[in-house]
Amino acid sequence: MGFLIKCTDRHCGHQDTWADDIIDLIQNHTDERGWFLCECGKNGYINNDFFLQEGGDIWKPYLMGAIKLGNNNVNYQPLALLASSNPYHYSAPTDIWLSYYRDLRQSGGPLTIGHGYRIQAVLNKYHILNLVKCLTSIGCLTPDELNDLKIHNG
Repeated sequence: MGFLIKCTDRHCGHQDTWADDIIDLIQNHTDERGWFLCECGKNGYINNDFFLQEGGDIWKPYLMGAIKLGNNNVNYQPLALLASSNPYHYSAPTDIWLSYYRDLRQSGGPLTIGHGYRIQAVLNKYHILNLVKCLTSIGCLTPDELNDLKIHNG
């Protein structure tokens, strides 16, 4: 499954950048913080539409970036897709979509992406801590918000 990255620069000569699969997208079309990039080097986004189970509603997120949460050279890679309701708003995604990919191509299997009903990503505590660290580094979470967290038992 490929991904079409649209440039946020309306004057860009490339306008659309193609990533062949999720690995190509993450390895070759993101910056060091995980934001998607057009071939021109400016920010990009992936437009998606999903029918929701609730009464035929449609969710129309703009995917702005991906944070890989797993270790390199491991077949199972959980990730957080950064989504926004506005493709030009990079300061803070409005949604964080947990997903994963599994690459079994070296052993003759497929490359699969899991997200949605009954296909959840499994995160350990280090994945969660890495996600919080990355979300803080891109400005999605502030130190004040982290300090204000209260632990609720029961």
